[in-house]
Amino acid sequence: MAAHAWHYLAVFDTHTEQPLYLGRSKRLASPDQRIVATARYGGCSFPACARPALDCEYHHTTAWAEGGATDVTNLAPVCGHHHTLADHGWAVRHDEYGRIEWLPPAWLDPHRTPRTNTYHRPADWYRHPRRTHQRQGWPPSQWAAG
Repeated sequence: MAAHAWHYLAVFDTHTEQPLYLGRSKRLASPDQRIVATARYGGCSFPACARPALDCEYHHTTAWAEGGATDVTNLAPVCGHHHTLADHGWAVRHDEYGRIEWLPPAWLDPHRTPRTNTYHRPADWYRHPRRTHQRQGWPPSQWAAG
């Protein structure tokens, strides 16, 4: 059944759950970076977009023109349709847990509330977003007293 599958190994840092630095210095994402980003994000990072990673381009969260590196931790998979939104007022960034957030332009949302896509990661639907990657302070102190 898996004869047609493309097998790959994704290596992640055990402390931060971030993909290891691949050391690429080109503007376009390398095939290796695309494989790691596919394993990490699954598809388009725009909120509620169901496009798979094979249909995605890679957007620099810190723009290439502003000195942004072409590193897997600075790339966001985005389908072609949503990639144009990054040039029309939408901002893209990584939050403190490494997830990609999209901030709408002020004319659309005056508070610029960050939005993430959980379509490709259904396990995140059932986890508290702050507890998913939080390792410190566990178990809570009120449970430890006993």
